[in-house]
Amino acid sequence: MKLLVTVRQIPRRFVAIGILGLMALSIIVPSTAFAATTAPQKCAPADTQCFIAAGDHYIAQRQAALTTLSGKITARRNENLITSDQANTLQADVGTNQGGLASLKSKLDVEKNAQAARQDVQNIFLPGYGGQC
Repeated sequence: MKLLVTVRQIPRRFVAIGILGLMALSIIVPSTAFAATTAPQKCAPADTQCFIAAGDHYIAQRQAALTTLSGKITARRNENLITSDQANTLQADVGTNQGGLASLKSKLDVEKNAQAARQDVQNIFLPGYGGQC
């Protein structure tokens, strides 16, 4: 009796589920958590422009990560590793997050109060604004 399982014996649906799980994880965990890029400087409590610049930096990083994810979803669909329905669901989630971030950037860029700008920066990583699901 053969106890070893080869890669070819693993059903495609388990591979697809694994890929979907990794894609979902990349949406859930902010890309900045693993990035080795330089973060904006620490802002003084009343420095509105500093918070705006930091927020714009983080939003740009998140938008770039979402664009990369969108390309990966399309590639997996083209490779028939996920179904059209799965790809459409994931692409809709990416679009929702991108839209939320764009709205948040518009709001952040016109803030006149440092406390409000700081809250906008925190919202980059919260549900409903392009952050964690």
